[in-house]
Amino acid sequence: FMLKYTSLLRIGLNPFNASVNFIIGNIGNLIEAVGSRHFTVKEYLEAIKIFSKENLVDDSKLNKLAAKFNPLMELDDYENLEKINVGSNEYKDKIKSLMYLPQRMGEKQMQTSTMIALLLNKKVTTKDGNTISMWEAFNDNGEWNVDLMGYELDDSVVFKTTNKIHRINQMIHGRYSQKDAAALTQYSLFRAAFQFKKWIPAAIEAR
Repeated sequence: FMLKYTSLLRIGLNPFNASVNFIIGNIGNLIEAVGSRHFTVKEYLEAIKIFSKENLVDDSKLNKLAAKFNPLMELDDYENLEKINVGSNEYKDKIKSLMYLPQRMGEKQMQTSTMIALLLNKKVTTKDGNTISMWEAFNDNGEWNVDLMGYELDDSVVFKTTNKIHRINQMIHGRYSQKDAAALTQYSLFRAAFQFKKWIPAAIEAR
């Protein structure tokens, strides 16, 4: 009960928290970009530009690739309210879900931008022997450009790329899903203590 309502008060009904989460999240992405292990600063800034331009266009290349690679981690606090809902009507759940909209929008920007930056960083070879980014290997319709590449995209590559996107997002932003949470936060008491700083137990466990 307390986890449910502190989540609503501290996250859903707190625009300041959503703004801070957005700023801190993007700083985390930039720090990762400075290290250049998975993508560079230039690639991340280009990813933000692409996201800003294409996010609100339903049939954009970005949204079609997001559907293919599914970059968003499961967000227990924002999307699984029905699991802890008892005796209320469906419309109440929808209202509660809307309360988390600013937070979800920020998370979508951070995690999807990571996907774009990784695709810009990953290099593939065309049938003519030229090296391009994986992002460029998809056409404007979000489809693998077989004419350019000379081969079909294997499902195993999509699976591995999706796993890598999730892994990088988890490393930067922490593990949001209760299923993937650090062992410490599998227990209610510790979950309550770390409810708003989920990256802390994950960081401790990783080290």
